[in-house]
Amino acid sequence: MASRTPPENPYLAARQEWNERYGSYTKAAAAWRIVGITGMTMAVIGFGYALYQSSQVKLVPYIVEVDQLGTAVSSGFPQQIEYADPRVVRATLGSFIASFRSVTPDTVVQKQYIDRTYALLRTGDPATEKVNAWFRTSSPFERARTMTVGIEVTNIVPLSTQSFQVDWTEYERDRQGKELAVRRFRGVATVTLTPPQDESVIRLNPIGLYLKDLDWNVYAKTGKYYVKKFRAETNMTGYLVMDLSQSMGYTYRQQLTKFEYAICLAAALGYLMVHQQDPVGLVTFDTQIRTVVPPRSKRSQIGTLLYFAFFLLMPWYSVLDKTKPEPDRVTM
Repeated sequence: MASRTPPENPYLAARQEWNERYGSYTKAAAAWRIVGITGMTMAVIGFGYALYQSSQVKLVPYIVEVDQLGTAVSSGFPQQIEYADPRVVRATLGSFIASFRSVTPDTVVQKQYIDRTYALLRTGDPATEKVNAWFRTSSPFERARTMTVGIEVTNIVPLSTQSFQVDWTEYERDRQGKELAVRRFRGVATVTLTPPQDESVIRLNPIGLYLKDLDWNVYAKTGKYYVKKFRAETNMTGYLVMDLSQSMGYTYRQQLTKFEYAICLAAALGYLMVHQQDPVGLVTFDTQIRTVVPPRSKRSQIGTLLYFAFFLLMPWYSVLDKTKPEPDRVTM
């Protein structure tokens, strides 16, 4: 390659030398700058597209065929499921109760029952926690050693669009087939519909029905409903009414007068009511109401009643003429 002839002008020669030495670096830096900007632009576009795709819910439709008995039969991928027939929901709930509560000595069948149970449960829902607690305290594999449990769902009634009342009967038998007990249960299930996307879930839960909450209890062991009775505790305000008329001074074949008996009885009743934290007051009267002590529930109220009876009424009692009993008739 022939070398370039340097120009005669020293300034042009210096410029040519600069371009030859540093011009290539400048061009390379500009080229890499373009490549970097292009790559960054493509990365931003790709990230934005990926973010857009992640925000889009992609549903896999699936066909659910229902036979005459209300049992769901899967046969392909349909349009998106927006609602479920109430008959299908009731049939699914009945199948869930039978799988959840049944006990069989066949471990393979029992495991299938448990798989069908958890196919209608989601992690974090209250129903899942309650079912887990039930299996921990009442393992079907342990119970199957001595007994079997058959389930008969008797009634499923919708309470709302998301809540259903389920009644079922459990027949407990020993391993020889002898009936041990018959128990009737009632539960309230709250459900929600979520279209399934996993093929393994579709096989066990084709309509995407999940139990959010489940409450159940036994309402009869003998075919009758239980009625819970309780006694409500309420505060009762009491007034002790004391007569101050002349008749209260009467006494006959006894040392105490009617007035003295009234004081003892008022003290005893007042103590009992205050001991039960019930307010008690005192009212005295003869031809009209003389004094009223407001009702209170403090223990000091007993002292107030006794003070009023002994110290405030004693002056009245001291001037009260005691009624003498009629003397025996003297015969000549």
